[in-house]
Amino acid sequence: VLLSGVTVKQVACGEFHSLVLTVQGEVFAFGSNAFGTLGTGKREPIEQAEKVNSHHLRGMPVRAIAAGAQTSMALSIGGQVFSWG
Repeated sequence: VLLSGVTVKQVACGEFHSLVLTVQGEVFAFGSNAFGTLGTGKREPIEQAEKVNSHHLRGMPVRAIAAGAQTSMALSIGGQVFSWG
């Protein structure tokens, strides 16, 4: 997925991966995925951003994101915290 034309609210960078939060509350990820860091349901690295496919985040707008060395986190509008990787 190319994110051209998408308004970005926040970017978070881990050691070998990055997360992008859109103003619509969607989370995209790309980079290394050895530990499930991208939340896409795959283990292969991804060069172009893919929407995070966690069943917990489906349809739930996200307010903020964070990235650790090999982990990712999202804070929902409702205050729930999700972590993967």
